[in-house]
Amino acid sequence: MKNVVSYSLFWAGKDDHAKLYTNGLRATVLAHHSIYPGWELRIHHDGTLHLDKDSERLIAFAELGLVKLVHVKPATRICEAMLWRMLPVFDQSVGYTLCRDLDSLVIPRERLMTEDFIKSGAGMHCINDHPQHGAPIMGGMCSFKGDIFRRLTDKDSFERMIAGFSLDRHGDDQDLLMTRIWPVMQHSLCEHRISGREQTPGAMASFKYTSTKESEIKDMTDAVRDRADMLIPFLGVPGFDYKRVEEFFLKEGHPQISKLVNSIP
Repeated sequence: MKNVVSYSLFWAGKDDHAKLYTNGLRATVLAHHSIYPGWELRIHHDGTLHLDKDSERLIAFAELGLVKLVHVKPATRICEAMLWRMLPVFDQSVGYTLCRDLDSLVIPRERLMTEDFIKSGAGMHCINDHPQHGAPIMGGMCSFKGDIFRRLTDKDSFERMIAGFSLDRHGDDQDLLMTRIWPVMQHSLCEHRISGREQTPGAMASFKYTSTKESEIKDMTDAVRDRADMLIPFLGVPGFDYKRVEEFFLKEGHPQISKLVNSIP
């Protein structure tokens, strides 16, 4: 059974704002294979990849096996498209699904939290890593164990999960998570609340810091394990220095991945 780090990408090439999600794609691929080797990188998209030179490069990366691209449909509702990153939760061949944002970056400290989540046996993982991360569950910082999710929510398809929500305004995805997911999943919860709101009472595992130690993670290079956390100020930060990240992982990440990524101009 595979594990997936899942993203949504839509409206590529539409405007300058869309570049926030495509400029760092090369860095995202490099970071993923250095932080989560063996996990599938899956990007759900609306068919507009060819409209942006950075997102078009994903097609070549997919041919090299570095990313799995899933063409969903044209994106007409912004928050429905954002929620596409939850689609692997309904794929019975997937064990764990990590929902993440393409304008942020995975780092080793997050991987340690993921290991805590897996060890806990919980069905949902929520990360709050900044004083302004006040919502119990955040769309780009939550993860799920698929079989537990489907059992507790009684939702066996993405369509059933989103039925009845407009999902065409900013924040509608958050409303859905808080209305349909949090109430039933909070009783099978692993959470890392470094700062911000109080930890949820009764969580199966709740950490202000990770219990998994860096020395337990054997599949990162020493440089990535020791220094990659410094590439962003906190987990989920919107935007990062993608050129700096590219340079770091090309030099310090897994050599085979660097070679494959560098083969695509």
